[in-house]
Amino acid sequence: RGVAAIRRDVRLIGLGADRTKLVFMGNSSGGHLLSLIACDRRWLDALGVPRHHLRALIDVSGVASLSDTLLWPARQLIAACLLGGDHAAARELSPLTHARSAAGTA
Repeated sequence: RGVAAIRRDVRLIGLGADRTKLVFMGNSSGGHLLSLIACDRRWLDALGVPRHHLRALIDVSGVASLSDTLLWPARQLIAACLLGGDHAAARELSPLTHARSAAGTA
């Protein structure tokens, strides 16, 4: 919703911002969520934001895969607690799943 809200913000337009050239940066869980939005087009479609308006994304230390067995043990525990051991949900909420799918390597 934040992506859509920024796109609609009239104050930014008044400052010369171009709502068709969005650049976002997120750290940790924010990076994860932005990567998910960028990789799984359903999120932008639901918000009515054209995919080509998202020009760049900077993900700082975001988790690309919640289902990856290579996650640090602490992150594995967090993912298990938040998702209740639901491996399908972990895959669905992993940006890497959708990036692989879009690239045809899923």
